[in-house]
Amino acid sequence: MQNDIDDIVNQWKEARKSVHSQESIDKLISTAESRRKSSVAFHYGNMAVLSALAVILVLFFIYLFPFQETISRIGVACMVGTLLVRVIIEYFSARKAARINLLESTLAATDQTLKFYEFRKKIHGPVTIALVALYTIGLALLTQEFRKHIGDIIFLFDAMYCLGGVVLIWQIRKGIKKEMNDLQEIIRIKTQLNT
Repeated sequence: MQNDIDDIVNQWKEARKSVHSQESIDKLISTAESRRKSSVAFHYGNMAVLSALAVILVLFFIYLFPFQETISRIGVACMVGTLLVRVIIEYFSARKAARINLLESTLAATDQTLKFYEFRKKIHGPVTIALVALYTIGLALLTQEFRKHIGDIIFLFDAMYCLGGVVLIWQIRKGIKKEMNDLQEIIRIKTQLNT
């Protein structure tokens, strides 16, 4: 009985070898690696944009509108703080993505990718929503002092922020979908390699 099981296992292994040529395996690994690099580049791109925005805000609030009221300073801290938190998250995401070793055993690499995928889903869900809400609250806290400097035109700015927020959310969703699709594709490729 044990010999029959060993024969079946050996036949299955031989059949599996003939189905996957080295060329097709190399192509699958290359595709997965390309997707992983795209994901890492996405994180570094986010870091660059968010860091630039934080620097611009800091310079704006130091040189153009040096707020005096405590509530306004809290608003500035909320806005810049949320951007910096997001930069840190993107840094750790890039490091996690870069550490996924596609040449490890398929099971180990798939496990690493699934953990990263779950991590990113959490980031894109409640963490992102909380950060956007805190950033918006920070901006709202600035409205009163802005109104003293520039008058009621601030309400036009607030309306433009809402419109910009819709566009930004659309762009963020597009980036999230691409990232999630890339991660799912990597998982699919690894599953293919495992069978």
